[in-house]
Amino acid sequence: LAVRAVHSQLKDLVDNHASVWACASFQELWPSPGNLKLFERAAEKGNFEAAVKLGIAYLYNEGLSVSDEARAEVNGLKASRFFSLAERLNVGAAPFIWLFIRPPWSVSGSCCKAVVHESLRAECQLQRTHKASILHCLGRVLSLFEDEEKQQQARDLFEEAAHQGCLTSSYLLWESDRRTDVSDPGRCLHSFRKVRDYAA
Repeated sequence: LAVRAVHSQLKDLVDNHASVWACASFQELWPSPGNLKLFERAAEKGNFEAAVKLGIAYLYNEGLSVSDEARAEVNGLKASRFFSLAERLNVGAAPFIWLFIRPPWSVSGSCCKAVVHESLRAECQLQRTHKASILHCLGRVLSLFEDEEKQQQARDLFEEAAHQGCLTSSYLLWESDRRTDVSDPGRCLHSFRKVRDYAA
């Protein structure tokens, strides 16, 4: 960003190369009305740090002041968009966005976290690609509720994510099933073969 401000030719060079935006560092910056367009452009060009910071900024209304009218709905949808992008860019690592949208949620129903959760769920129903990690995150959120119905929904989401190749979901299911498998030596052996396959 500093190089971009030096000269118009450098500005054009930076603006027209996606790889520069994808690798730009936002270490000392936080999204604000003055630099929002830069953050958004970098996130859309594949910058993981910009996508995560935008998701958090919208989720907690930090730095990007939005009027109180429908704030949870508007910010939730924007946060959902950038969290989804961050998960897609987070290739080869454990899914993580569930940490930001975990309960407790507001009982009034105007909770930004709940809006993000529902928006990501809707995205998974519409989109077939890049959704295993998001399904895992949705399952992790639901697994934190004590409600038995939500626990079953979480398991269903983990199974779907595992079926689509999410190793973290496969391991959580294995860990859950292992508690019932230890009594039978055959099941126990099968269980350890499964975890060996996951490790490979």
